[in-house]
Amino acid sequence: MLKITPDPPAHGTFVLASNDELLKDRAAAQRALSHYLPGNTARHPSIDVENALVHASDLLRCASVSAVEASSNLDGTQRDWVLSVLYLVDMARTQVDLSLSSLTAR
Repeated sequence: MLKITPDPPAHGTFVLASNDELLKDRAAAQRALSHYLPGNTARHPSIDVENALVHASDLLRCASVSAVEASSNLDGTQRDWVLSVLYLVDMARTQVDLSLSSLTAR
């Protein structure tokens, strides 16, 4: 009989890693994470926060209009999904607009 899953290894075939090997693995993982996910991201000097927020608000407005148009042609669960996306887009747009208004108020 051909089995799809193999038998587990026999006792005594497991080789436990030493603490040194585990520490090396952990250090390598930390280096990789710090390289690909740096914690302190410096802002690019050419990025204007106010213009970025205005652009994000415009994009979210377009996404909101697109979701409304898409939902008008759907029924049932699919319409509910699109309207839930519309709700999330509107929440994000509200946050961006609040950030923009607090930025310009300073």
